Amino acid sequence: MKDVLRRIAAFTIQAAIGLCILAMIVVFLLDYTAGCGQTYIDSQGAVHPIATNDQCIAIKHHGKE
Repeated sequence: MKDVLRRIAAFTIQAAIGLCILAMIVVFLLDYTAGCGQTYIDSQGAVHPIATNDQCIAIKHHGKE
């Protein structure tokens, strides 16, 4: 009986860790597709972020906004 409980506990912990990693990947992917951390250069040579920091969760732009 102890062995079964130990296996269930190990599976539950592994599943929780896997779900946390999956959630982090989804957040980074959504931030990237929204343009977080990406910039564009206008016709005058000025660099602008595509998305502002208040629109991003994980990937922040560290330049001038």
